[in-house]
Parts: sequence; C-alpha cells; structure tokens
Amino acid sequence: MTKQVNDLIECDYFPLRISAGEYQSFLVVDNKNLFHHFRKTSEDFKYRLITHLCFESPIFAIYKKAGDFEVLVCAFSGTDEINDEAKEIIESSEKLRNSFHGLMEYSK
Repeated sequence: MTKQVNDLIECDYFPLRISAGEYQSFLVVDNKNLFHHFRKTSEDFKYRLITHLCFESPIFAIYKKAGDFEVLVCAFSGTDEINDEAKEIIESSEKLRNSFHGLMEYSK
C-alpha cells in the first residue's frame, strides 16, 4: 500500500495564467477560511464586495477581476484588517465606497 503525503507549501504570492502566455502574480491574503482565493468566472465586473453574515459580525471580502478570474484582494471584519490594495479599491469606486461604509456601519 502506498502512503500519500500532502505537504502544504506556504507562499506570499501565487501565479495565475490569465490568458495564453500571460501570467500575473497575486498576493496570498487571509481568506478567513470562508472565501476562495480565486476562481474562474464569466461575470462582468471590476471589483466585487461580498459579505458573509456571521452571528458575531459580518466578514467582508473584496475581489478584483483579472482576465476570466476573480481574485481575493482582502477579507476583513474590521477596518484594522483592510490592506493597502483594498483601501485603494474602496476609495476609487464610489459605488463600492458607499456599499462598504454602509456595511461597516451596520456591523458596529
């Protein structure tokens, strides 16, 4: 009988093949064991805010579109957990900024 070993590799970045011959590297962020780091999608968006409703407080995730993939930028339950890229995304999108501020007010 063979023994299968599943060693996990910890890394800071992961490469993703966006299209034929085009690779991009993305930061591995804490996904709170709730959100996928990336997945293929045919939906049309630039950024997406997703909320996971918990009993204690909601947990938010911001995704960005890269080719045919959505990639997790940040997962957070409070403003102290928001990384720099997520802050830039929030500030650059009025719709996302308004949604984010409303959701954070609700979670207090």
